[in-house]
Amino acid sequence: MKIFHTENGQISITGDEDLLTKIEGENLEEVNIDGIRATADELAKLYEVAGAKKTVEAIGKYKLLKQKYIAAFSK
Repeated sequence: MKIFHTENGQISITGDEDLLTKIEGENLEEVNIDGIRATADELAKLYEVAGAKKTVEAIGKYKLLKQKYIAAFSK
């Protein structure tokens, strides 16, 4: 996983495509990321956990935090 800041202020996160394809079409409504701060460190931790566990919940937490991080830091 790599985080890039583009010239126009957008956040781009790459290198996680294989992981995210494992949960395509899964319902993530039960996945809860309340209380997890949207920081690069937390995102990296969840990415590592998701890669190790390979469960819908673990990958879902990473995916949801990724979306939250991009929304918070993209201009």
